Amino acid sequence: MAPEPYAYQKLVADQHQIRLLHVGAATTWHEEISCELTTVSLGDNPQFEALSYVWGNAQDTLPIQLEGGVFPVTRNLEAAIRRLRMKTEKRVIWIDQLCINQADIAEKSIQLALMPRIYKSCKEVILWLGEIEAVDEITVEDALTSEANVQGVAAAGLAVVQEFASGKHVHEISCFQLINESTIITSPDYAIGLKYHF
Repeated sequence: MAPEPYAYQKLVADQHQIRLLHVGAATTWHEEISCELTTVSLGDNPQFEALSYVWGNAQDTLPIQLEGGVFPVTRNLEAAIRRLRMKTEKRVIWIDQLCINQADIAEKSIQLALMPRIYKSCKEVILWLGEIEAVDEITVEDALTSEANVQGVAAAGLAVVQEFASGKHVHEISCFQLINESTIITSPDYAIGLKYHF
């Protein structure tokens, strides 16, 4: 029998409740993604990370296991969760696509208003720019020394950076250089330095 779709439980708005995603450990890349949701109050200072990313095409989804049920997530988020899984322990992350009931308009409104506090309260923000396509066609060194490739990565992540950096949660992003209030470019020093860390 096929698993049932996941059903959200209501949050208590006046307690500043949010949901946190517990991503199950996996020892191999192809293991099924299995997650659980817990409800916490921001007033209790929960320990969690937050994921900032680009949703991608909302119609292009892949299934994950959530509380034993099936839940569709965008292809970009599925790749992020798969990449961020740990080998031996669960990882606790706040991800808007899963931690907010997207079908509940009232909840979405309340949770969106809480987002600045969520990002301020988390211990770390993970910035996911997406998987690099056609990795086997270029070397890492070629990718890092090619201005076109580096600028392409910067362009892909710029929307994400602007989304949460404007909230003053991130004080310095070393891979980007601020030119003026509306222009950010890839820092040449960062691009060159990357190749020494592989």
